[in-house]
Amino acid sequence: MRAGALMNVCEAVGYGWECERAVFCKGLCAAHYQQKQRRKPLTKVRKSHEGYRRGICSFPECGREAKAAALCAAHYAQKRRGNPLAPVKSPERKHCSVDFCTRPSYARAHCRAHYKQLAKGAAPTHIRGRRTKAELEEMRATGVGVCYECSKTVSIAKFRVSGGTGLSGVCAECQNARTRLKRFKMSESQYEALFAFQGESCAVCQSGEPRGKYGVWHIDHDHACCPGGSTCGECVRGILCAECNVRGVAWYEALPQQLRTYDVLNLYLADPPAVRIGRGAGGS
Repeated sequence: MRAGALMNVCEAVGYGWECERAVFCKGLCAAHYQQKQRRKPLTKVRKSHEGYRRGICSFPECGREAKAAALCAAHYAQKRRGNPLAPVKSPERKHCSVDFCTRPSYARAHCRAHYKQLAKGAAPTHIRGRRTKAELEEMRATGVGVCYECSKTVSIAKFRVSGGTGLSGVCAECQNARTRLKRFKMSESQYEALFAFQGESCAVCQSGEPRGKYGVWHIDHDHACCPGGSTCGECVRGILCAECNVRGVAWYEALPQQLRTYDVLNLYLADPPAVRIGRGAGGS
C-alpha cells in the first residue's frame, strides 16, 4: 500500500506513474474504480486540461464552452479537419429585414414570427411584444410606459391588461387602429397609401384634423354593399374626419335622391379616392 492511501489519495500505481486523484471508493479514484469494475487492468488516466475542467475552451482568449478535447465546438472542428487552430470570429447577430422589426434574424433575413408570415404568403405585420417582469415593475413605479408600435411614452392607463397581470405591448390607440384595419381587411400600407393620396386630409372637407370626440380618422365604405360594421374589403371609398363621416355622408345618403344637391358630396360618392387609385380597401 502506498503512503498516499492513508491520505485519501487513489492507491493505483504503475510503471512511471502514480495516481494523485482523490479516493472515490475502495481506495481508488472514480476513473480507476470504473476500470476495476469492468475487470480491466489499472492504467494511467489522462489528466483533463485545466481549462476543460472549468468548461472553457483551452484555446487562448477563446472563452467559449468546451465541447470535446478541451476545445469549443468551433476549435474542435478545426482540429478534426487537420487545420491549425485559429481565433474564431463571433457571428454578427443580424436583425429582421422588415423595416419596423428589431428582432434577431431567424431564417431568410426574417425573425421567427415574420418568417412564419412569409411562409404563409401573408404581408408582414407588427408582432405583439411581451413585457418583461422588470419592465412591468418599472412601469408601475413610474406610471408610464413605451408603446412597442408607435414608440410613444404614455400613461399605463392607456395599456390594456394582458395575461391577467401583465400589460399589453401596444397602447390603446395603436390597438384600436390595428383592430379597425383587421376588421375591414385593410393593411397598414393600404391605409397609408390612401391617406397620402388624399393629401393626409379628409376626402370631403379637406380638413387636416380628424375632429370628433376621440380624434380618430374614420374609414368610409359603401353601406349598400356591406351594411354592417365590417366590409368585404372591396367597397372602401375614403378616409374622412368624424364630422363628415357621421353627420355628413351618413346623413346625406339617407336623403331622397331629389334632395341630394351638394356637388362636393355627389362628387365624392360618384368617384371616391379609393376607386381613383385603382383599388378598394376595407373601411367603416
